[in-house]
Amino acid sequence: MNPNRVLVVTGMHRSGTSLAAGRLQTSGVPMGRQLLPPNRGNPRGYFEDAGLVAFHEQLLQARGLDMLVTAPFAFEPLPAELAQARQLVAARDGAPLWGWKDPRTSLFLDFWH
Repeated sequence: MNPNRVLVVTGMHRSGTSLAAGRLQTSGVPMGRQLLPPNRGNPRGYFEDAGLVAFHEQLLQARGLDMLVTAPFAFEPLPAELAQARQLVAARDGAPLWGWKDPRTSLFLDFWH
């Protein structure tokens, strides 16, 4: 992954991350292949890639955690998780510029770095 070509929107829920990601999307930055649909809680959309959200959820659930984790936790990815992350990136890395937004990313910044 070339970090100069990937824009990652991080931040807490309800802090304007959907607005920022939506602006990127309308400016031509693909934010995902299958975005979570809008709903009553966010009628303009979340601009979150369903595959990356599911991956982050899987990482948390495998460790008995959820996105509301408040204590620091040691994250040591398993080989299968590294392979899955590489596949997620490889599927998007052909674009000259791309991005993603998921508040859970904040919990895994070291992993994605």
